[in-house]
Amino acid sequence: MVPGNLKSYVCIHVFEGMRPVLLVSRQGGSWCFVCGGEHEDSASNYRVVGIGHVLEDDPSLRSQLDLQPDWDAEREDLDSPWIRTRSDATDA
Repeated sequence: MVPGNLKSYVCIHVFEGMRPVLLVSRQGGSWCFVCGGEHEDSASNYRVVGIGHVLEDDPSLRSQLDLQPDWDAEREDLDSPWIRTRSDATDA
């Protein structure tokens, strides 16, 4: 079980409720929940929140809590299945 206060990162679109989470990333082991859209590489485009808040907003994300470090899970929309791939840690 993942503690609800575990640090996670969300893009500003998810944080403000403008878009759903379509990409879960564990690159480097950190949890990152983003909309899958383009974002400038700037800290102002992301927020740090407890993972419990993310799961509360979208309970379907619980199915990804077994995602291993350096893996991604992506879906096209809220009704699409998750597709998991190993992330390329050298892209950081």
